Amino acid sequence: MLIDLSMPHIDGCELVARFRRNSTFAHTKIVAVTGHADEQSTSLALKAGFDSILAKPVTMATIEKVLASVEDRASTNHQSLRLPERAGRGFGDIS
Repeated sequence: MLIDLSMPHIDGCELVARFRRNSTFAHTKIVAVTGHADEQSTSLALKAGFDSILAKPVTMATIEKVLASVEDRASTNHQSLRLPERAGRGFGDIS
């Protein structure tokens, strides 16, 4: 998941903390995307449960590296990554 730290109705740290309290998301890689990549914000984000932080502006190459690391981890764990099938939207296997 890519989650911004600053959103209108909920703080990104609060949102990720909620996800982490749910066992369904225990092994989900969650990355903060933020324009606030100072030491304090980074520390708070990691303590809240983010796996890493990407400072804006984020390039497509950086996002591809994050996705590759998730894919590599899934291959190591012998799991396949799948997006939900949606009629007419072209979602499917991303491996």
